[in-house]
Formats: sequence, C-alpha cells, structure tokens
Amino acid sequence: AAASRGACRKGHPVFEKFSDSARRVLFYARYEASQTGSPHIGTEHLLLGLLKETEDVVREIFARCKVSIPELQAEVEAQVQRGDKLGTSDEIPLHESCKKALHFALDEAKKLLHGHVGAEHLLLGLLRHKDSTAGAVLHEHGMQLYEVREHVVAILQKKQSGRKKKERPLLEEFSRNLNALAAD
Repeated sequence: AAASRGACRKGHPVFEKFSDSARRVLFYARYEASQTGSPHIGTEHLLLGLLKETEDVVREIFARCKVSIPELQAEVEAQVQRGDKLGTSDEIPLHESCKKALHFALDEAKKLLHGHVGAEHLLLGLLRHKDSTAGAVLHEHGMQLYEVREHVVAILQKKQSGRKKKERPLLEEFSRNLNALAAD
C-alpha cells in the first residue's frame, strides 16, 4: 500500500526508468483523477493523460491507426465516474489495473530493448491490459497490440535515422577533406 501511495513520485525506483514524456502522462493521469474526485488513478485516467501528452510518437501512432484523439478523449471522459474534486496535495494511489498496465509498459520497453519507458510504452501497456477500461476502449477503436507495437518500432527507427542523417553531412564533409588531403 505504501508503494502505491507514492508510486507517482519521481524518486520512486520504478519510475526512474520513465522518460519525461511518460512522467508527464502520469502527472496528467493524477490530475484527471483529482479533477473527477476518483479515489485512485485508473487506466482511464492514464489514457486521458496519454491523450493530453503532445509527444510526437504517440500522436503519430493514433494517426496511423486512424483514431481521432478528440473523439477518444470524449468517449473516455464520458465513462469516468465523477465525484468531488480532490486537493492537489491529496495522495491518490494507483488502482491495481493501472499498476498492471504500468508493469506491462515496463515489459514492453524491455521486449523492444529500449532503455527507458516512454509514452508509447504506456500505450502498449494499456493495449496489453485488454480487461481494463482503457484497454477495452482502445480495442473498440480498432487498436491492436501487435500493430501498435510495429508502429512504435517503425516510428522510433525513423526518428533515429533522421538524427543520423543530420550528423552525416558533417562526417561527409570531414571525410571529403581527408580524402582530398590524402590525394595531394
């Protein structure tokens, strides 16, 4: 219980592997839970946090899957139970289903040989947890774990090759200069 109460704290060992983007998603999820008066952070809050995250990878995944973020957000918000808003300093523990989705996210990052857990891994974790509120909504919108995993790999590879292309002209400039010097 103590671990779940402080689970969203940056210093928690599990969350040290989370990227800034994934941490923002958790922050947004906690905010969503507090605004709706939820006694815990559920997968629905995690999904709402994910939809608020502006990171390119997640946005591109939704676009590739032809899922409208505003429509999905409205659907999830309609399913969220409403109560009295909680204070910003109130501790809000993670629901067991949310813990399970986060565990799946860690596992997905390991499977893909990624050294951190990004927002894209949180999405994969939600998809893997089909029995959760968020997992069910994502599946209803046609998102499938295998397909999304392939999109994650493709998008991250594209980003990686884009970085390498930016570095290459500098290397090519030096290699040409060295070749020219060697010919003289």
